[in-house]
This record gives sequence, structure tokens and C-alpha cells, in this order.
Amino acid sequence: MHARTNTPLVSIITPAFNASAYLSETVRSALEQTYTNLELLIVDDESTDGTIELARQWMTIDPRVKAWSIPHSGSSMARNTAISKARGEILALLDSDDIWMPEYLEEQVQLLTTRGNISIVTANAINRGGSHNGRPIWPVTTAESELGLLDIIEHEASVCIMSVFSRDVPERLGGFDARFPSNEDYHFWLRAAAAGFRILRNPKPLGFYRRRPNSVSADDRRMLHGIIAVLRDTAAHQDLSEEAQHAIDRQVRRFQDEIARLDVRGFLDRRDADGAARSLQEWARARGRVGLGALSNVARWWPRPLVWLYDLRRTLRTHGGSRV
Repeated sequence: MHARTNTPLVSIITPAFNASAYLSETVRSALEQTYTNLELLIVDDESTDGTIELARQWMTIDPRVKAWSIPHSGSSMARNTAISKARGEILALLDSDDIWMPEYLEEQVQLLTTRGNISIVTANAINRGGSHNGRPIWPVTTAESELGLLDIIEHEASVCIMSVFSRDVPERLGGFDARFPSNEDYHFWLRAAAAGFRILRNPKPLGFYRRRPNSVSADDRRMLHGIIAVLRDTAAHQDLSEEAQHAIDRQVRRFQDEIARLDVRGFLDRRDADGAARSLQEWARARGRVGLGALSNVARWWPRPLVWLYDLRRTLRTHGGSRV
């Protein structure tokens, strides 16, 4: 337990948009930390569901809570606003629907302040909701590991939003980039690694990461386009090694393929065989794949079996016999 002081060491950064259903649980998890030398900065992104009123109620309950509202401009600007008002030398990201375990800050701050030149410490978390409900984001091991730029390029989920970092990281990077309405955190970690900041990953789950159907990250297609935009921007504006540039090229192709698969699957879900055939043709032309080209040519003249095959595979997957 740490005694409170007039100047907190840790400033918790919480952007909030239409988060009234989750915000109180999130705030409570921050205020019940075993580490108490903190302030919680909530920036409401012009919500329409009473989020700012709820945040201000918490201000009357605990003086460590501060809240502001800004014109709707996305989570990057909300985070940057909170960072500009932060008094702590350590910043901690806590989204408005996520939850920390009580020892989260205690352990993360200790790692950040005792591990040499580490500037960012990211924690593991348990998925809450979605297809991976109850599972950790990464495998649970006993040892922390340092992440390099290649790790972050090749594994886009290698850094969790539940991270703490020294103030000089956003000061040197210029904060979060408001050009990106989604994946702005991934862009931030890539720029940090490219700038030479050292990142440590704590494999111990210390929080709960909520996955909800109406969140930005739930829209797979939009997320994939967002990741591609972030990777291309990183390649264009950072001084990268040839190896890192090649890794980005591979990842862009991978995510383009994922988008194409989603498009084909979407048509098949709607039982639109002609649309699926057209999507396959476009995918084959873009990637120059012989197998895809052959399949798209067959589908062009005989599209109905695509739906039959898809229905069969989906039935087998439902019964545990196959996976699409």
C-alpha cells in the first residue's frame, strides 16, 4: 500500500464514449488498486448516454477522479487530452469497459521502475465475452519477455491496451495519432518500438479485457483495414530496417487475404453464390494465385456448389468435425 500524496505518481488515462453501462465497474477497479498514489482522468468523447454525468458523480465520491468532456473526435484525442492534463510521471491506459485486478498497478509499476531502461510494460488479460471468453490474451508463463519491433509487426496483439509507460514516451511521439479512428494503440506501440523505447511484456493476467459486439474492435473488416493503414504508415514514416519493411509487406498481404476471406464468407452467409464467385475472382487477380484463379473460374460458371460446400463445412464445424 502506498500513501497518497498531493502529486500522484500514476495518471490513469480513460477515454469514454457511450460507456455508462460499464464505466462504474471500470472506475471501481482503478480506485480499489493496492497502489493508491494515482489519479484517474476520464475524458468523455461527447457521449449521448449519460457517461459524463456518471463520471462526474465519481468525482464527488473520490477526489482522485477527474472528468472532462470534449467534442466527439475519437479515442486518440480523448487519450491525448487526458495525457495533457496528467500530473503523474507514469501513465496507465485503462479503457472505459475494461477491468483491472487489484494488484495490477502495484505489479506493473514495480516492473517499470526496477527493470533498467524499460519504458513500457504491458500486461496479460483475460478475455471477457466473445469466442475466447475466459481465456488469456497470451499464454500464461512465468517469465517476463522483452518485445522488439519485429515482434509487434508480426504479432499485432503482442502489446495489450492494458499498459503503463513513462511520460517521455508520448512526449517524444507526440501522443496518439488522431488520423487513425481505430488501431491507434497499435500505431502507438509500433512508433514507440521504432523510436527505440524498450517494451516488457508481463505474461501474468492482471485484468479483464471486454469484448462486446458493438465495440470498434468487434468489426473485423474495419479492424483489418485499420491495421493495414497503420502498417503502411509505419513503413512510410519510420526509419525501419529492411527486415522490418519485409515483415510489414508480409503482414499487409496476410490481412488483405483475411479481408478477401471475410468478403467471400459474407456472400456465402447471405447465400449469394454469384457475389462469392466475383469476390473470389477479385481475390485471385489481386494475389495472382493459380489455385484461387482456378476456383474462381469454376465458380464463375457453376457458382451454386460454393454455397453447398460452405453449408456442409459450416455444419461439420458446428458438430466439431471441421473448421472454416
